[in-house]
Amino acid sequence: MPIHYQQILQGLIYRKLLSKELSEFLHNQGFFYHKRSFKLFTFSRLFGTHIFDHRTKRMIFTDDIYWQVSSVNPEFIQELGQRLLLSDQL
Repeated sequence: MPIHYQQILQGLIYRKLLSKELSEFLHNQGFFYHKRSFKLFTFSRLFGTHIFDHRTKRMIFTDDIYWQVSSVNPEFIQELGQRLLLSDQL
């Protein structure tokens, strides 16, 4: 993984949602409060044993990877969880 991989993970979340409408709503609009837009989800960095390749500026994970996604929106968590559990690969 490149060292600046957060945008990749965010894109993965949007692509894995079952509902195209929910994905587009969160990506393009979100929930507004006082002229600010909120997506109402967050995610952690990747956790796991890795080696940093200075030549390519990439992290090479050598074992299992752990990642946490959180949201107050139950529809979002249910859809993302179902899709990730049913996927053969990411």
